[in-house]
Amino acid sequence: MSRLHLLALLLCPLSLVAQFDTATVLGTIKDPAGAVVENARVMLSNTGTGTSQTTATDNNGNYNFLNVRISDYVVKAELAGFKTASSNPFRVDV
Repeated sequence: MSRLHLLALLLCPLSLVAQFDTATVLGTIKDPAGAVVENARVMLSNTGTGTSQTTATDNNGNYNFLNVRISDYVVKAELAGFKTASSNPFRVDV
């Protein structure tokens, strides 16, 4: 078998990789001074269906939502003592 055939065989599985239909939305919540905000309630809302998911930020102000379907979303963050913050609508694609 020539090197060209071997290379072609090795490349074939790449075309068989499944396509994903979900993505991950992640971010960091910070206050106006730039300090991270722990334990903030973060909500990811699908603007088309009205459904939402909720999580809390970790000790570094990070949050993530897994298995997010393709659609348009808004993120909102809330914590007592802070003004509620909301993102502009954005599109999740994979």
